[in-house]
Amino acid sequence: MFWTDLETSGLVPQTEIILEVGLMVTDQLGRELDYMEELVRYDPKQYNWDISCDPFVKTMHAKSGLFQQVINKKEGKREHLVWENYENMLLKHGINKHPMCGSSIQFDRAFMEWHAPEPVVARYHYRNIDTTSLIETMKLVNPDLYARMEAELPGREMHRVRPDLEDSVARYRWMLARFLNVRERW
Repeated sequence: MFWTDLETSGLVPQTEIILEVGLMVTDQLGRELDYMEELVRYDPKQYNWDISCDPFVKTMHAKSGLFQQVINKKEGKREHLVWENYENMLLKHGINKHPMCGSSIQFDRAFMEWHAPEPVVARYHYRNIDTTSLIETMKLVNPDLYARMEAELPGREMHRVRPDLEDSVARYRWMLARFLNVRERW
């Protein structure tokens, strides 16, 4: 399974930029096999933080430390190199029309469709495996189980790719065992 998380400067792919890209590869049961994360470096002339970045997002990323890392020109890679590394990891693990996995993954897919090279996006199937959809379903059909998950796995809401991916996969694993009753078989 190929889990993706992006941290961005806002909500609109056409006007905002990607700040950080994360990709976690797991088996079907959510056991981590590989991982990559990259900061994206931008020329300050390309994106004006003071004018363009939503104040809420700017505060959120300042709190996480991401904002300081991104504006520090010594860290991160140019966007085309980030996507090259991302695609190399997909190829390393033999992706061929797999669903994109994550939490509220349609958001990340929309940014990828706007910012990533077409060959990267084309490696994914059009379907998604979205932990948020499973969570919302559980909340509707078994609110007690949902409350139990929230108590056992409170989201860290760090707004950084590594902890966000870890939280998504942990919730996926939790729901496999307790909501979908999938037991490890292999």
